[in-house]
Amino acid sequence: MRAWWHERGGPLLLVAGSFFLFAAVRAPVPGPNEPHYLTKARHFWNPDWCAGDFFLESADTHRVFYAVLGPPAANVPFPVAAWLGRLLAHLLLAWGWTELLARVLPGRWSPLWAAWLYLGLAAVGNLSGEWVVGGVEAKVFGYAFAFLGVAWLTDRSWLAAAAALGLAVAWHPVVGGWACVSIAIGGGGLTVVGLLRSPKPEADAAPLWPSPGIGLAAIALLVVCAAPGLSAAFELFGTRDTRPAGKPWVNEEANLSVSADYIQVQHRLAHHLDPMKFGTGQPIPDDDHRVRLWSSYAALFLGWLLLRRWLPRRRAEREFAAFVVGTVVVAMIGLAIGFRTVPWLELPYESIAWRVGLLKYYWFRLADIVVPTAFAAAVAGFVANYRWAGTRVAWGGFGLAFLLTLGSPNANGVNSDLTSREQREWREMCAWIRENTPPDARFRTPHSGIAFKWYAQRPQFLAGKDCPQDAAGIVEWNERSNWFGTWAAEQYADERYSEYEIREVSRAMEIDYFVCWHLGPVEMEPLHQVGDFRIYDVRE
Repeated sequence: MRAWWHERGGPLLLVAGSFFLFAAVRAPVPGPNEPHYLTKARHFWNPDWCAGDFFLESADTHRVFYAVLGPPAANVPFPVAAWLGRLLAHLLLAWGWTELLARVLPGRWSPLWAAWLYLGLAAVGNLSGEWVVGGVEAKVFGYAFAFLGVAWLTDRSWLAAAAALGLAVAWHPVVGGWACVSIAIGGGGLTVVGLLRSPKPEADAAPLWPSPGIGLAAIALLVVCAAPGLSAAFELFGTRDTRPAGKPWVNEEANLSVSADYIQVQHRLAHHLDPMKFGTGQPIPDDDHRVRLWSSYAALFLGWLLLRRWLPRRRAEREFAAFVVGTVVVAMIGLAIGFRTVPWLELPYESIAWRVGLLKYYWFRLADIVVPTAFAAAVAGFVANYRWAGTRVAWGGFGLAFLLTLGSPNANGVNSDLTSREQREWREMCAWIRENTPPDARFRTPHSGIAFKWYAQRPQFLAGKDCPQDAAGIVEWNERSNWFGTWAAEQYADERYSEYEIREVSRAMEIDYFVCWHLGPVEMEPLHQVGDFRIYDVRE
């Protein structure tokens, strides 16, 4: 243990500190998804908190996250829970990162240099909207255990690797599941290459696959560790209609499965799932933008292939390379599924149904993280192996890149319709609501009013960011949004909203307070107003 700490302790702590500092500067609390995850975790432990909120009472997808982070989320202020969660998440991620790259790269400090370069690449942008260093959420833990699993596989620590990969699935079934698939693809490729090579064994050769007995034990351990995540994921495959009957927004003839998949792929998560729409975090992308985006990742992949020729020929490096290729193969399959030259609605219904049914599984998630990680690792390993320009210069170069990263414009910043002033006004309005309204009151809030439950701690009729994960919940989320949008357009025919109209739609939504931003003019005296934000008491 002392030898491990002497060799790995310093790099691990510095990598963790770099991750933590990067997240603090570029994703201040609350990060983009922290209100989504931590409010759900609090409600998981205390169902009375924000009871009646549409999102909070939907399917609990990430139960391991809610179970572990729920106690701090339920007992301390949200910002404190977020910082504690970030500390734990980034320590685990740094452990996985350091354990993996220390086996792959020469030099004690190469994992740290690779981390600094990777953070610089992450600050520039991404392929499918994916990130790993930022706020605390389930996927950060998933990547941490996936990296540990790959690292321990290179040691032939079969049971430890199986447990780590099972925990990756438990924390985040998509991240852990694709990690297992990528490992299998890479392992299969190495098996074929081994069969085609000369029968002369290499100096560091080791069995690529475990013995049958150890293999079965490893599979059993993986399944046991993954069970909490798998049980929640399997519940999402059902199409039981849990939407409330008789509500004006519910379309009882909707095909829940296909509709939910289409909403996710085409609308809600197109920037993650649809390869023909990547880059939608930027201004509306054209073909040239999309080509540049894919070309940049192709360049990273080719650059990694070139640089790894000068890395020491370690078994761990070859097996890590096989894992990288496995993630790229998965992404290429996803690209083949999603590639098209016409809009979605010009395709036959059957083609739309099977495409969106497959694309919803995030085929690009791992490659989006692993390819720049591999490139950063190859650069750091190349510098360490040849002591390029001297170790001090290497430290200065990588360190300067990291410092410039912290001060560069945030290409991955959260898109918001609110200016800085309007965000302050929104937080002020939420604080007033938290202090002056009953805890069980339910609200209709503006689409741009993010993190309402975080700041105001009150349940909502609908939140644009907080979309459920089950098919019925996704469809109803879309129905609620469309129904209210249609009402707003129809009632604006006379260019105003009367008190009667506001009370009628509020009665249908079963809300107590109606919060507006740009909606109006409203012929009703607001209960309170901050800037352009107004709140109306619509209780009977």
